[in-house]
Amino acid sequence: MSDRSTAPSRPGRVLCGPVLSPVVFCLIGAATGVFAAYSYYHDPLDPFAHSLTVWIALAVVASARTDTRTAITRTVAGLVGAVVLFYVGIPVFYGHYYPDVPPIEVNTGDLALWCVLAVCAGAALGFVFSRLDGDTWWAAIATALAVTLLWASTLVEVGPRLAGEEFPLISFTVLVTGAVFLLADTRKTQLVRILSLVAPGFVLSLGVVMAPDVLEELLLRLTLSGR
Repeated sequence: MSDRSTAPSRPGRVLCGPVLSPVVFCLIGAATGVFAAYSYYHDPLDPFAHSLTVWIALAVVASARTDTRTAITRTVAGLVGAVVLFYVGIPVFYGHYYPDVPPIEVNTGDLALWCVLAVCAGAALGFVFSRLDGDTWWAAIATALAVTLLWASTLVEVGPRLAGEEFPLISFTVLVTGAVFLLADTRKTQLVRILSLVAPGFVLSLGVVMAPDVLEELLLRLTLSGR
């Protein structure tokens, strides 16, 4: 196999073209962070603030149909931008909506933790999703993981509830799933490969989606036990 991290991208196959540099993806990520912080205080959009779905979608867009190095750089930049603006946005919107109560501060501990997770996740997702397009098992694995990560994140947040406030997130997930299949190679043989990987991919994706919260809870307990 060729080294995709150094090989030039195939002409006409780089999603969005070279104009969208890591700086631009950082700004796009920042916009999603502001959206998530805004959603935190609005019931119909609240699930967006508590799931990773939007940021998995961001990783797909940043990585698909480009070389591995570019995909990783864009995804890391986008996710870090999202994390920073989310944690900065939470107290800003709190002060706006609750002006008569004492302000809250940026949770620097969570901000630092999630920035580290954003770098690690960006590197991993960029590496995987850059292989989305192609008629190979690697491409099938990448496609299956993209789809199952999206749905694992959404279903962990939604759970058994199907109230009206859940439908925007579910609808968004459906749309992004369609986009993933448009970006991927879905010819008959490849589609069979993808579908065969959905079940194990979903189990793995559940673990990946739940891991950050488990880690955050573990660190919180360690911090409290050390006092």
